[in-house]
Amino acid sequence: MSRLISNAFKDEIKRSHWTYDRFAEAVGLNSKQNLSFWLNHKEDDAWLYDDIKIFCRVLGINHTLFLQDVDRKRGNN
Repeated sequence: MSRLISNAFKDEIKRSHWTYDRFAEAVGLNSKQNLSFWLNHKEDDAWLYDDIKIFCRVLGINHTLFLQDVDRKRGNN
């Protein structure tokens, strides 16, 4: 199984001004540990479209372009 979505979110969070604590709170997760678990263990097929939209909205990125980038990476594997 693939974790391209989770890895892409980890990269975006690293590039942003967000800490894991603040980002977890902004997307409705209980803690940075919960966020870390999501990003380290959630397979691509387990991500809900609405969750992707929320993460992208908080990061200030376009979810459609984000998913296109993930699809492009998937095609290269």
